[in-house]
Amino acid sequence: DDMIVFIDGWYEGKLFAKEETMTLVKNDYFMEMEPGTGMNYGLGCINLINQSLGHAGETFGFDAYSAALTNDYRFTMYTDDPGLMSIWLPAIEFSVRLGQEK
Repeated sequence: DDMIVFIDGWYEGKLFAKEETMTLVKNDYFMEMEPGTGMNYGLGCINLINQSLGHAGETFGFDAYSAALTNDYRFTMYTDDPGLMSIWLPAIEFSVRLGQEK
């Protein structure tokens, strides 16, 4: 629940003093993480195939991703598999499925 509260506040811009900061985070400075995957990284923000915006982290074999979708869905997932795609394939699938809701 704590990560959902955090990602909600982050996505809604409540963590920044200036409203335009979140506009920059959501829209500018994205570069492809892996060519052709639709995974783009910007100002501390990952845009997964234009379905979800979030942030990921890893440490000692654990990966995590918390994201927000434009239809008000939020999700957090984590894995103890150190493989690069171990978190990204499920995150993309969740983003697409939840993006089709509402």
